[in-house]
Amino acid sequence: VVIDAPKRERINGICASWNQSRRTGVLTSNDYKSGRENIHCVATEIIQKTDGDKPKLTMPIMELRSGESVEFEVEIDSQGRPQAYNIKRKIQDLKDRKLRLKFPTWITDQCNTTTC
Repeated sequence: VVIDAPKRERINGICASWNQSRRTGVLTSNDYKSGRENIHCVATEIIQKTDGDKPKLTMPIMELRSGESVEFEVEIDSQGRPQAYNIKRKIQDLKDRKLRLKFPTWITDQCNTTTC
C-alpha cells in the first residue's frame, strides 16, 4: 500500500538512442534541465496499453526507436542518474509503426483511387 505517493510531472521528449540487446535507452527533453542531461530508461517502463483499459491482443513492442516521441516521468535513481518511468509513446508515432503497403505502378494505374 502506497500512502501519499509523490506526483511526478509528465515530460515530453524523444528517444536519443536504444540498445536492443540490453533493452535500455537514453531519452532527451528540453523540458528537463533544458536538455542538458540524458535520461536513462529500460524496456519494462514502456507502457503497453494505449487504448484506455482495453488489453492489446498483439505482442508488446518492448523497444523504442531513435527519434521516437515519448512522454514520461523522471525520478533520480539510486546511482544519482535521472531515470524515466511510465514511458508512453505519442499516438502519431504508433500510427507510423503500422505496415504501409506500396503497390507497384502497374496495379495502381488500373485503379481510380490510391487505396486499391
